[in-house]
Amino acid sequence: MIRETSSGCLSESISFSSSSRYSPCGAARASSTKPHTATMNARPALVKTNSFQPERLQRLFRCAIMRARKKHAHARRSSLRCKFAHGDFPDHENRVAFRRSFPSSRAMHVIAILNEKAGTAANDDAVTDQSLREAFASSGFQAEIHLLPPAQIEKALQQAIERRPQAIFVGGGDGTVSATAGQLADTEIPLGVLPLGTLNHFAKDLGLPPDWREAIAALAGGNTRSVDVAEVNGHLFVNNCSIGAYADAVRHREELRERHQHGKWFAMLIASFRVFRRFRRIRFRLQSDDGEFALRSPFLLVANNCYEGNILSQSLRERIDGGQLWIYSTRARRHFTFLRMVWQALRRELAAADALDTHSTTEATVHLDAPTVAAAADGEILELKTPLRFRIRPGALRVLAPPAGYAKSNSS
Repeated sequence: MIRETSSGCLSESISFSSSSRYSPCGAARASSTKPHTATMNARPALVKTNSFQPERLQRLFRCAIMRARKKHAHARRSSLRCKFAHGDFPDHENRVAFRRSFPSSRAMHVIAILNEKAGTAANDDAVTDQSLREAFASSGFQAEIHLLPPAQIEKALQQAIERRPQAIFVGGGDGTVSATAGQLADTEIPLGVLPLGTLNHFAKDLGLPPDWREAIAALAGGNTRSVDVAEVNGHLFVNNCSIGAYADAVRHREELRERHQHGKWFAMLIASFRVFRRFRRIRFRLQSDDGEFALRSPFLLVANNCYEGNILSQSLRERIDGGQLWIYSTRARRHFTFLRMVWQALRRELAAADALDTHSTTEATVHLDAPTVAAAADGEILELKTPLRFRIRPGALRVLAPPAGYAKSNSS
C-alpha cells in the first residue's frame, strides 16, 4: 500500500506473511501465522524516492556522443583510404583534407634534404625554408628541413640515416636522387622524391607531378613500395648508365658550363653537335645471361628496367620493379642512319626505331679495349675501370609513391 506523507514523498507499506523468509529489517522469521501489516509507527517503512541525478546523466550523454564521434571518424578515414587506393581523389584539396583527418600525433616524422643548387630550386624564389615547411605541414608531415649546397648533402644524409626517421625526402635532380638512393638501399627507410631538378626522370617514372608542392601532397595520400636499383662496379644508379656518345656529350657539357658559364640546355646542345660530328663507333664485348656478343656502336646504354613508348613521353618506364636490366645499342654506321633512328623514336615509339637493338638480362659484363672509360650514370660523369660489371638489385629501395591511378587521373 502506498501513501503520501506530509513532505510530499511517497511511502509504501509492505505486508509480509508468515511465509516470508526475512523481515524488512532482517529480523527472524515471524512466529505468527497471521499476516501483519508494517505501519510507519510500528517499524521503519521502506521509502521510495524518485531522486534525479542530472550530473550522472550528463556524463553518460557526453560519453555516448564521444563514442559516436570516434566511430564516425574511423569509418570516414577507412572510406578515404579505400578511395585513395583507387585514385578517386586526384585533386590537392581532398588530399590535404585526407591528411588533416588524422590526429597530429600520428603525423609522419620525416627529414627533408634539398639541393639548393638544383635546377628548380636555384631558379624558383618560392623554394624557401618557410614555404617548404608550410607545404609539408599542410599535407600532414612533421618535417625537418635542410636546404643545403651540394657539398654538404652527403654528410647530412648520413646523419639523417643514423636517426632512423619514418622517411627521408630528397629534393634535386636525378644525380642527387641517385646518390641518396645509394645510401638508402637495403635500409628499409623510405625515400620521398621532390622534383627540383631539370629533367626529373625518376620522379616522372614514379608518377609524381612536376610541381614540388603537388608532389608533397601526392605522397601524403600515397603508400610505400619497393623498386629496383642497378649498379655498375659498385656505383648505384636508378635510371641508366651510358658509355660512348651520350657520356662524351655530358662531359663536354660540364666543361662548357664551367669554362664559359653556359646554361645547361645550351651547353648540352653545343656538346651534342660536337659529338655527333665526330660519330665515333666503339667496340664492345658483352657477356650476359644469354651468352657473349660482339658489338660496335656509338653508344651503349644500360637501363634499370625497360624503356618504352615515345621518347618525348612524360614517363618512359611503365614499371621500375621488373627485375631486369635492359641494354640498348644501335647498328647505325652513318650520320643519316643515326638521325633516322632518332626521328623514328621521336615520331613513334622506341620499339619502332629499326636501327635500335635491345637486350634484357639480370647481370652483364662489358669489356672494352681501354683500361678506363667515362660513363654517365644518371647524368653524372664517372671514371670507371674496365671491365664494367652491371647487375640489377630487385626491390632494394623503398620509396614513397602516389596512390594507384594518380598519374593517369592527372594526365586525363
